[in-house]
Amino acid sequence: MPSQPTSTPKPTVTVTSVLDGDTIAVTGGRRVRLIGIDAPERDECEGPVATKKLRDLVLGERVVLVKGARTDKDRYGRLLRYVDVKGKDAGLALLKRGLATPRYDSTDGYGKHPREDRYHRLAQSPYKCSKPKSSVQSAEPWNSPGPDLDCADIGHPVDIDGPDYHRLDADGDGTGCDDS
Repeated sequence: MPSQPTSTPKPTVTVTSVLDGDTIAVTGGRRVRLIGIDAPERDECEGPVATKKLRDLVLGERVVLVKGARTDKDRYGRLLRYVDVKGKDAGLALLKRGLATPRYDSTDGYGKHPREDRYHRLAQSPYKCSKPKSSVQSAEPWNSPGPDLDCADIGHPVDIDGPDYHRLDADGDGTGCDDS
């Protein structure tokens, strides 16, 4: 009986820290800038939210760093890579939540990257800050029991913090209504 072809496992690294919403550090001390996205800086509006979301997705996880940029490193010496965690694209996850915008691609002179079209197609409008955020935030309806909701009621991807009362997170990745 002929042996079945086996796929070669992709090399992984562990994320040791999250510097902001689009930059991580991995084993060996290397810094990695996510390809094709731009998240707000930590001190900017929604910067802490983007940083926290990326931290929740990748910190301590084994990730696959995938090449795709025209150059290997940016002007700061950071590796330019897609960061895939548990089969999901971390950069795309931020775009779908409006916590990053598609950037550094053919639309602004950096050259097209392989996931660019998907990034632009699935990116949500970025959050706008019109007033300071209160330190006390009420629960979003999708994170609370109550009248049943479905994704058509909400219309955009949502973070599921705690129980998935309305069964919006079909794939169990912590994001409801992301249809990925």
